[in-house]
Amino acid sequence: MSKQFEAVVKKIKGLRTEIFRASSSFRAFEVIQEMRAPNIIGRTEASRNASAMGDFKGFFNIAEHSMNTEFLVALAKLYDEHPDGTSIPKLLKYVRGNIKHLKLADFVEHNKDRPDIDERKLDYVGITLHDIDEIEADIAKQAPQIKKLKDLRDKRISHLEMKNLEELQDESTPKDLKQSTTKIEDLKYGEINTLITLADDMLNKISSLINRDIAYFVPLKETVTHDSEELIKAVRAIYDSIPSGS
Repeated sequence: MSKQFEAVVKKIKGLRTEIFRASSSFRAFEVIQEMRAPNIIGRTEASRNASAMGDFKGFFNIAEHSMNTEFLVALAKLYDEHPDGTSIPKLLKYVRGNIKHLKLADFVEHNKDRPDIDERKLDYVGITLHDIDEIEADIAKQAPQIKKLKDLRDKRISHLEMKNLEELQDESTPKDLKQSTTKIEDLKYGEINTLITLADDMLNKISSLINRDIAYFVPLKETVTHDSEELIKAVRAIYDSIPSGS
């Protein structure tokens, strides 16, 4: 087996970890917003959930900030063009430059212990330069959103401005939680979701062509959604059980 084939499989595994981080942290963040959104659950329920979470704002404020930071960093890594980084664009460049080392023989050697290898190798096609061109074209279509993502990451995470630092130092108590908004500065929720979904689809396409393997994150999303909702419901139950919450 070529070392290039092994390297590609390793890179895919690392990128899937970033998709896991981006997808799960964004979904948890999103559930908090949905549970305070009048247009989703109604004005009364949204208001009471917001008040309930406000009683635990010392946790929810930092949790929201942490989730926000997590999915922005993980998502930005997936599209980063930095020479030393591991990203989908960098993976594509590596595959393009080493495509002659990603052949059926390498696939068979890497998967020799799989019980269904004899069946899987029969219709193995592998990745082509045309496949790479198509995936790169998909990335190019999202160029404006990717730029906004990277600018947002750099502004809010990579380079903490002195003004922001001074604001943090002036805070003596947690800020009150606000009602749900529909965007994070100028990067909308739909754009974030599109970038996560696109990264997942592209990586699955690359992996399915090279190693006949895909990842399935739907159960993860369902678990994160369920657990996040149940946590907020538990907080709401506490709020409803005390006189101030009635």
